[in-house]
Amino acid sequence: MHIDDGFNFLSFFIGKYKGKCLIKPQKEKVLAFLAELRLWLNNHKQAAAENVIRHFNKILPGWSNHYSHVVSKQALSYVSHQIWKMLWKWCLRRHPNKGKRWVAKKYFGHQGTGHWKFQANDGKKTIYLFDVSSVKIERHIMVKGAASPDDPALRDYWQARVTMRKARTRSRKVTKALQSAGSEARAG
Repeated sequence: MHIDDGFNFLSFFIGKYKGKCLIKPQKEKVLAFLAELRLWLNNHKQAAAENVIRHFNKILPGWSNHYSHVVSKQALSYVSHQIWKMLWKWCLRRHPNKGKRWVAKKYFGHQGTGHWKFQANDGKKTIYLFDVSSVKIERHIMVKGAASPDDPALRDYWQARVTMRKARTRSRKVTKALQSAGSEARAG
């Protein structure tokens, strides 16, 4: 095996691109994940849209966060598009005698962005499907030079790293809370 060919390791593909070592989601794992979602939709053809959203919203955030620290924007966009296509087919199959505009109006809406989002009315509120392509990619910040946590002269440097990491974690939690509140509380 040559370094330029790359290799798969724990659901990631590690390969060399134009002289840089990049880590990407493993293609086979991405396709297997989409196959699992398709299989669930095919087995639940008569499920209510709210149940589909609830089931997918349990899976999608964790799966997409697993790949949020590597070069995965293209893969996440691909998965988002494939999910949209499978949901569109699912909606059309549920209503074979209705037109595409009627189906789009019933199942898809806009939630602050310009593109369609799968939605369902759950009594008095509208819930939305988690958008995999909206996951922010966050890179690991390298340690400068030969900095050691044991060096007392670099205590401020290490404290700043800890503070920055906590702030990033806090902002992710706030963003996640806002997304979940927005996906459940917004009404069209």
